[in-house]
Amino acid sequence: MVHLLGNTNLATDIEDAVQYLRSQGYEVDRFHVSQRSTEGIVFAHPAQLEKLWRHGHLTLIDSTHKTNRYDWRLFTLYGFGCWDVGAHFFVSGEDGDTVGMALKMSIRASLDPRYILADQSSVEANGEQECDVILCTVHVMRTWMKKIYHLKTRERMILAMHKRTEAGCEQIIQQAINSCPVQAMKQYISRNYQSNTHRWALWARSIPLFFCK
Repeated sequence: MVHLLGNTNLATDIEDAVQYLRSQGYEVDRFHVSQRSTEGIVFAHPAQLEKLWRHGHLTLIDSTHKTNRYDWRLFTLYGFGCWDVGAHFFVSGEDGDTVGMALKMSIRASLDPRYILADQSSVEANGEQECDVILCTVHVMRTWMKKIYHLKTRERMILAMHKRTEAGCEQIIQQAINSCPVQAMKQYISRNYQSNTHRWALWARSIPLFFCK
């Protein structure tokens, strides 16, 4: 099992991984983000890229931590409909610039998505994409359990999430802000959720997203 541990030198380990992936038929690209001093590897098998091209009009993205000794983060892209892996990338930093660059390289190589479904992650959501980013409702509510700890305020935000109209959603958010007794929580809701309801509220998903490509 020693050969599975990799090389103790990062540069050598990356090169070995790239060579191995290419030997298995994977398409691999490396990149550097100079302003962040970060880097990454984007890789996918042609069969996976075909699935992503066919089903990638709605692309799901998620990250996995603690997969390697260098604490590089593994991101995986899935295409809606086939629910199969489309592409991966490892990045040395989880900031918006680095993840955004990896997404641009993945998208340029394989698909033209209309929507990307991400978890409640400002890094993933703030990547500069030429498509709409929508947030997973489960992850949003998990975040609210920690950040919006005032029960009545959180209940109003959940009600806003499930409103069928944009105007109704925005009205309830304003009520939640006005009635919240915690100033920091008011600011948190206003800053993160008041002006981007199309990303997390269900009114925006009443229009069918899951058309055939």
